[in-house]
Amino acid sequence: MQLSSLKIATKKPVCKICFEEFIPQSFQNFYDNPEICPACRKKIQRIYHFYKIEGVQVNALFLYENPLGEWLFQYKESMDIELKNIFLKDLKKQGKKNEIKDVSDGYATNYLIKNGYAVKYTKSSSERLDTEITQNKINEENNIKNAVKIKNELEKEVISFIVSTGKDGKVFGSISSKQIYEELNKRGYKVDKKQIVITDSLSSIGMFYVDVVLHKKVICKLRVELKSK
Repeated sequence: MQLSSLKIATKKPVCKICFEEFIPQSFQNFYDNPEICPACRKKIQRIYHFYKIEGVQVNALFLYENPLGEWLFQYKESMDIELKNIFLKDLKKQGKKNEIKDVSDGYATNYLIKNGYAVKYTKSSSERLDTEITQNKINEENNIKNAVKIKNELEKEVISFIVSTGKDGKVFGSISSKQIYEELNKRGYKVDKKQIVITDSLSSIGMFYVDVVLHKKVICKLRVELKSK
């Protein structure tokens, strides 16, 4: 079997230092479920010094300075030990992103962590989680403020279309979300076509209201007018 046919490359482990996904440097590392990524490993200086302290031989493998010193302090003094699991992304029926949840050790190690769905809950990862949640909250508040601002501007607009009609006043065809999207773009509004929701068929002369979903909490009522030639 060729190596290219294996799909394990899509299951990236997560570094317990920086919490970033990384690609193992070898298949041996992959199956050993490495806990520190190559980038963090490079920050540790190897020295291989051998000396004696009071007759006891000591083998020094790494230079005890930052960041290694910080990591060891974090472990020894801050009690940074594995307690629970933090979900890094949504997993159906199991957990949602940033959720802290108890699961069995085997399931956590062999599936969730191995496939990048979670990391172990430690003091440092919990602090990182708190920071991320706080930043997400700030981002969400800013997104809502921006959506409200666009909503207020859009609701002052009237998007007009000149259409052909039959004797009964019915429009030949109907106005689509794509046409409204194009008109909004011409006026400098950067909205996605999927954000425009037409609840009533725009197939007759008159004024209509079309929903523009700017945010799940902010929906604009855009006026769309159809005029006869």
